[in-house]
Amino acid sequence: MRPRLTLSILACLLAPAAVEAHPHIFIDGGVDFHFDERGRLATLEVTWIYDAMTSLLMLEDLGIDAAEPLGASNRERLAAYQTTWEA
Repeated sequence: MRPRLTLSILACLLAPAAVEAHPHIFIDGGVDFHFDERGRLATLEVTWIYDAMTSLLMLEDLGIDAAEPLGASNRERLAAYQTTWEA
């Protein structure tokens, strides 16, 4: 009986455990500063360029065909998808 218990415990300890993966997103980002005629900061333009996999997943989430050209309405949907954050 003892060898069977030892083997069972050993099997549980050595069995692969389920782990949660942390998704990695690669972003090239930039900020452009826009000034008014008096030299004051008027607006910021933030640019994020996502990696191909993240881009594909975002398009799939919105039901947009990645093989088709991205029309104006889908560009608006995509922009809203990435700029609507909960406070």
